[in-house]
Amino acid sequence: MAKGKRSLLKILAAVVGALLVLIVVALLLLPRFINMESVRGKILAQVSQQVRGQVDFHRVDLRLFPSIKVVIHGGRVRIPSTLDVSANTLQVGIRFFPLLRGRVEPTSIAIEEVRGWARLRSGGEGRKGPSLSMEEKVKAFLTLLSSKTPGLKVTLKGANLVLYRGGGEKGLPLSGVEAKISLPPGRLKLSVSMTSSVVSSLKVGGWLEPEDLKGELDVDLGGFQLHKLLHWLSLSFPREPTDSLVNLSVSMEFQGLREVKGRLKGSVPRLLLKGQKGIPAIECRSFNAGFSKIGSAWQVILKELALAYPGIRLSGRFFMDSAGESVSLTLKGESVDVSSVRKVALFLAGSHSTVEKIFHIVRAGEVPSIIFEDRASSPKDLGKLESMVIRGSIRNGIIVVPKELLTIKDVGGRVFTPRASSMERVWWVAWVTQDSVGHLETGFKGQRLSSSSGSRCGCRPVPASRYFEASPEGWSSSLRDQPDEGCEGSGPGKAGFG
Repeated sequence: MAKGKRSLLKILAAVVGALLVLIVVALLLLPRFINMESVRGKILAQVSQQVRGQVDFHRVDLRLFPSIKVVIHGGRVRIPSTLDVSANTLQVGIRFFPLLRGRVEPTSIAIEEVRGWARLRSGGEGRKGPSLSMEEKVKAFLTLLSSKTPGLKVTLKGANLVLYRGGGEKGLPLSGVEAKISLPPGRLKLSVSMTSSVVSSLKVGGWLEPEDLKGELDVDLGGFQLHKLLHWLSLSFPREPTDSLVNLSVSMEFQGLREVKGRLKGSVPRLLLKGQKGIPAIECRSFNAGFSKIGSAWQVILKELALAYPGIRLSGRFFMDSAGESVSLTLKGESVDVSSVRKVALFLAGSHSTVEKIFHIVRAGEVPSIIFEDRASSPKDLGKLESMVIRGSIRNGIIVVPKELLTIKDVGGRVFTPRASSMERVWWVAWVTQDSVGHLETGFKGQRLSSSSGSRCGCRPVPASRYFEASPEGWSSSLRDQPDEGCEGSGPGKAGFG
């Protein structure tokens, strides 16, 4: 019985050994049985039909080890007025049995040393068909990729291309392009890196599940010159950058296209805008923010925006729900250099009524902290003075009284504006140190306020001094007690301007 088993094992071993020898011999002789010219012709016809252009290459080889690959030398693709690209080598990994039947089914494509140019054209009218959501369109596209080229892996090395836009003659050179793409089924994976005339370093990486569109995306930009990209895109606007340098890192997470979360961080070492004369370049040391979209609700949380010029540190939160028509904004500024912020704010948004009113009065000083809060039903309604709450303080300030030829220096104290739809007024409460010490209360617009409102906090009173009172009719002054020191509310006899 044992001898029979040993004999059977010997027979099986001999059969397996013979099969292995036959397979090796077949692989060695395979190129003799495959008509490579026929394969070449099929590849040319199939690819030319797919790209709707002219495809050619010098020669094609078949490699069997370590896997079956068709190697194309000197390939070139030309699409009139759209594309002209050549590659030194193109290796196509193919499935074995379809090749015996004259079919080429690729499993991988590796392209090396690509040169050429491409022209990007704006899309024309789309094909008429059923109306699909963006999520449905993405899923349909991924399903098509999976059916046409299932599991295909594409790599690109050492590519140098020039991109043109529309009918323009300005080229955008892309150098050292490296890319890896894995197509469904399974995750769609992407990794790209390159340099160009507009960015010193660009890296993009991410993945996406075709079934539920769950995924991640990371983008890193180093030495990005925004003004050069806008010039290539032929985009122009009143405050367009004329010189810029941006470093940006973006990370995003997708739970379908209806739920997106992300983070941004980076710096802007240099930003000059058109018409920015007599104002130094804007310089952002660092910024760090998070954002999210869940259904119809958008939220942006600014953790830090640290500007060297103008001198200010900002943080805040923006929320918008398009379905509920709700918008809110909270912005906190710290270590504010009023003079530099005023110059930049008036340059960027001097026509905005709120900006103009604030900086028409406040000319210089140091603001340790200031908070702006606003709510509205739409973004366009944000920033209206009558709906904002402003709380802050100032040191060593310079203010100019509206409609009066009066400039007051060395101002220190607090500012507070209430939110009330029926109160069209804003006032400034400040300590004044000039020739005499006094208390100044002034506003941008509105009714004269009651003098009986008084201070809302029980703080330590200070010695009597001169009190300046403003009204639409003019200024008056008298000697009286100052309001309680450190109050955030209002003292007696506060007034507004019409």
